Amino acid sequence: MKNILFVIVNLLFVQVLAQQKTFKVEVEQQVVGSNLYIDVFIQKIQGNDFPLGSSNFSFYVNNVDLDLNGVQIDHSQDGPYDAQTDPKYFEMTKGKGSNYLVINVNSVLNNPSVGQLVTSTRTKIGRLVVPILNPAGFNTLTWRIPPTEITQADYNTWTKIKEYCQYINPAPNFPLCEVPAKPNLIASNTSVCNGPVTLTTSYSGTHTWYLNGVEIPGVSGNTYSTAQPGNYTVVAHNYSCTSQPSEPIILQGAPATPPTIAGNPMICINQGSQTYTVSSSNGGNFVWSIDGNGAIIQGNPTGNAVQVLFNQTGSYTLNVTETLDNGCQVTTQYVVQADNTPATPIISLQGPDLTIMNYTSGNIQWYLDGVAIQGANGITYTPTANGTYSVQITNTCGNATSDPIAWSVTAVQNFDPSLGFRVYPNPYKGQTNIYYQLSKSSHVNLEVYNMVGQLVHTFVNAKQPAGKYSYEFSASKFNMTAGSYLVKLSVNDKNYSTQIIELK
Repeated sequence: MKNILFVIVNLLFVQVLAQQKTFKVEVEQQVVGSNLYIDVFIQKIQGNDFPLGSSNFSFYVNNVDLDLNGVQIDHSQDGPYDAQTDPKYFEMTKGKGSNYLVINVNSVLNNPSVGQLVTSTRTKIGRLVVPILNPAGFNTLTWRIPPTEITQADYNTWTKIKEYCQYINPAPNFPLCEVPAKPNLIASNTSVCNGPVTLTTSYSGTHTWYLNGVEIPGVSGNTYSTAQPGNYTVVAHNYSCTSQPSEPIILQGAPATPPTIAGNPMICINQGSQTYTVSSSNGGNFVWSIDGNGAIIQGNPTGNAVQVLFNQTGSYTLNVTETLDNGCQVTTQYVVQADNTPATPIISLQGPDLTIMNYTSGNIQWYLDGVAIQGANGITYTPTANGTYSVQITNTCGNATSDPIAWSVTAVQNFDPSLGFRVYPNPYKGQTNIYYQLSKSSHVNLEVYNMVGQLVHTFVNAKQPAGKYSYEFSASKFNMTAGSYLVKLSVNDKNYSTQIIELK
């Protein structure tokens, strides 16, 4: 409601003690249904109480959006200044012009008693009820004429009242719509985890919906379906009148913080069942599961702890799904690596390299004569020195070491390390292997001579592309006896040679 002061007031006072503002007249407007209520109030500001005589309150209104022919006075809301409540002294009447309204308060002047007193208590004089023609319109109250100077010597004598009354400028453009009641917002569920939630209000008009205080565009009905969690409110609109925001409804989604799993991430399959626990601040219920064959959850897969038996090596994913009372779920995962004591590694000669044939997992370390070779941690190792080589594989469950293998490298004349030119084994029985590698396409000549300089065999004399090459040599294959031989390699006119020995 808005307080608006009147345009003109014609008052008859019996008694005014000071030439100052001693009283004020106010008006309030409110819309109820299809009517505009205009209430008039009077209140003493200072000085003694004084009786209210005959009074006239007149103001302009908007005659476009209001039905002035249908204006009525509501005696049930008049207050003490009418015949309904004080029939001896007062009656309340109404009047109107083409675009203004009048409230008349008439005292019974021939009665010797004084009229109703104006006190410091804000008191209603009367109420006009004006039918509304256009609820989308506005009403503006303005003063019709300035206050009239009225004089009387005593109870039957007019006195100047203009300077004694305080008027406040009326508020313009009062909307002629009824403010909707605050919407009662109802949700079909409090969680969006199991599908969209429908929000509903009982008001059938236009609405504005808000999510976390931000307007949701394109939504104006009294229902809204959503799958997004958050804080929802709604306001109702009746033309230009807007309700207070509804009480918020919070729709919950999946918890922001997933549960936490604790337990050993690296285990040995020969150590029996492993215990894993889960903790969470969400207050839900847990269900466990595990991905990967070769591991099982023993017993009931619910609760804060489970026992897991790992029967095979491999990587496993342990899952915990937490379900809240509102149906929301959140899942967390925990990776477990299951190992066994490593199998004894087997070393095989693959060209010029030593290779672990049965490797599955674990940390690798190569040794030369029992001393760890720095940086030698791969499945394959290329020897560069004579000696006894072995390899050890280590994991969380222990370690295993291969059988040693002896490696002998005969010196190569004018050796180019990039060629990897070598013969292995050397010395040898029955058969040996000649190795080299090319970093780019080159012309190659590979020959074997006996110790008197006779050519035994030419393996290649042609241009070869980049890559690794291996050739087998056995003296008996060429009808030769065991003994010493010379292997010569020529690459782009660069010559290399090494002596080999075939044992009987």
